[in-house]
Amino acid sequence: MAGLKRDVHAFYLRHIRIILFIIALILSINLLYTARDFFFPVIIAFLIAITFRPIVRRLSVRGIPAYVTATGFAAIPTNFH
Repeated sequence: MAGLKRDVHAFYLRHIRIILFIIALILSINLLYTARDFFFPVIIAFLIAITFRPIVRRLSVRGIPAYVTATGFAAIPTNFH
């Protein structure tokens, strides 16, 4: 009888964990959807930084500081209006 009671508790605990995981997943998706105005520019900036990192590294080997290269990359799009 004690083994059956232990199995029932394990059954309930497993289902409670699944339900809590689903609730946490829904809340996480809702949080990301609500904060998308913040996360979208951050993700785009991260992708741009990854894209230009090899060029910045090569120019820093040649003696040009990273901040000068970054300023140049930031100035390029403003000249094409």
